[in-house]
Amino acid sequence: MRKSRVKFLFLIASIISMMTVSFASFSAEGHPDRIEKFGLIESSDHFTAYFVLSDKDGNDVAIAGTVDFEIRDEFMITLYKTSFEVMANEFSIYDLPDHTHVYGYIWQIPFGVIQKSDSRNESLMAYVRFSNHEVLLERICDNVPFPDLLKAPNKPPVLKINAPRISWCDIETKFNASSSYDPNLNAMLFRWDFGDGQNVTGSNVVSHFYQFPGNYQVKLTVEDSEGGISNITHSIKIENPEIISITKKSFEDQSGSSMYTFSIEISVSNRAPQPVLIDINEFFVKTDDELYQYERTENESDKVLDSLKRVSITLHFEILNNEIPSVLIYKDRLFVPIDDTVSKNLTVSFVDVGQGDAILIKTPDSRTVLIDAGPDDKAPELISYLYSNNVTSIDAFILTHPDEDHIGGADEVLRNFDVLSIYHPGYVRETKTYNEFVSAMLEEGCPVFTDENIDPGDRIPVSSSIDFLVLHIDKDAPDSNSASIVIKISYFEIDFLLTGDIGYNIESELLVNFTTELDIEVLKVAHHGSKYSTSNEFLEATTPEIGIIMVGADNPYGHPSSETLARLSAHQVTVLRTDIEGTITVTTDGIGLAFSFEKTSDIERDFDGSF
Repeated sequence: MRKSRVKFLFLIASIISMMTVSFASFSAEGHPDRIEKFGLIESSDHFTAYFVLSDKDGNDVAIAGTVDFEIRDEFMITLYKTSFEVMANEFSIYDLPDHTHVYGYIWQIPFGVIQKSDSRNESLMAYVRFSNHEVLLERICDNVPFPDLLKAPNKPPVLKINAPRISWCDIETKFNASSSYDPNLNAMLFRWDFGDGQNVTGSNVVSHFYQFPGNYQVKLTVEDSEGGISNITHSIKIENPEIISITKKSFEDQSGSSMYTFSIEISVSNRAPQPVLIDINEFFVKTDDELYQYERTENESDKVLDSLKRVSITLHFEILNNEIPSVLIYKDRLFVPIDDTVSKNLTVSFVDVGQGDAILIKTPDSRTVLIDAGPDDKAPELISYLYSNNVTSIDAFILTHPDEDHIGGADEVLRNFDVLSIYHPGYVRETKTYNEFVSAMLEEGCPVFTDENIDPGDRIPVSSSIDFLVLHIDKDAPDSNSASIVIKISYFEIDFLLTGDIGYNIESELLVNFTTELDIEVLKVAHHGSKYSTSNEFLEATTPEIGIIMVGADNPYGHPSSETLARLSAHQVTVLRTDIEGTITVTTDGIGLAFSFEKTSDIERDFDGSF
């Protein structure tokens, strides 16, 4: 015989009777009075036994106890000591109230130990002892009949999916349901429907490649081995990872032929966080009547494009003389008009959020970019402004640095709008505002790019018509202002420079690293016009026509400083201020500029003209 110490007799007695079992009461008030709610639950490979201890008033009592048992056959029983909380309905057949505390032991018993059969008629001998300081309860029983099994009613699986809300065509998207579980520990079969006509049965972790952009409902159905079924859905938005713009095109007649050569130079950027393969043979041009496929040359190969990088590709098509190409097509999912004319404008709105920054950008190809989100107390006004400007989703949300007057409203933006990508330096601040931003960012579940992914000189691939060039980003900066993302936005002949809160030190770096990139027309004056920014050397290199200062009226910092205003005036920069003009909206077709103001009169000017 093997001896082990466990409180097993009462377990057996309760299983046989299928009823609550009570034994001798304790004399000391508040000590355990009865041992009840025994159960033996069958799962796929073992049994689990458990019990609850209550006092005479029915309240659960914690004790420090020891339990002994003796079994007549040489079978192994694994003993676990436990203290856990039973949540509502977890063991509903025992009708335990919510938050019942269970103290004691759990046994995981191999099937071979408790297996009633005609050829075996074992019985058990058990010795049970509980102690609670000075009080002791002992009981010895012999010849306890071998029990039938008590099986808990089957409960369906509990499902959880961990997956992105946004992903990309032709890039692996992972769906993880490994946190799902079956309350009865039954085996589970996972059936995935990816919403695009494709499905798979098997694992709780799967991958899928979507071919086309769109909104998809992923449905997971799980059935356990006893027929319990649960379903859960997950919404995911699939986007094209490539941004394609046409930079040059030409037509070349072929003498004596019915065909001519149409050549087109394109710029392809990758906005996904993973590399993409650019398949040269998947480019087509469409005319009114025909579709022409590009055929690679003998030495030409496909191109692997890393995240946030871009490449120039020249394509040649042989087209019938009477046909004119109108659309460039890639993989039957990305369509780029072939058109000489510029019919849409770029708008950059410097939103009045008091002492803080929030800049809304709408590109000619209908992309929406938000740079910074102002202070927390202005979040309702910013959200209202975005809605009033028909913003439903944000393609790129750029947080220049983690100060409260730039990220205070970020959590509300993330809660109110679908955000496809987030860019921030990666500079960490131990503040409530920063933690709220991080929590909202993780909940949004979109791709996030930081200093780990972006280098100065990289471009943010959000638009096929507008260039977003990163001039500075530094998560290891000595202070948060110096971590600021600095971006140059270019549209034909018009350039904007958005400087976050950089000071003289970062301006000096830009003068060294990007000398030829600093000539611009519109400058967002750094750090709300602080006297420690916008040096004479920086103004000489940037030569802005317009300087926009985002600042709150009567702010406690004295922004903008008289020194900075004097330097701007000396360089003949026209200054516009959100504390005076309110929200300032700049509209450009890439050649001229138009300004509209919330509080004062609108103005227009040509690129080379004057007000």
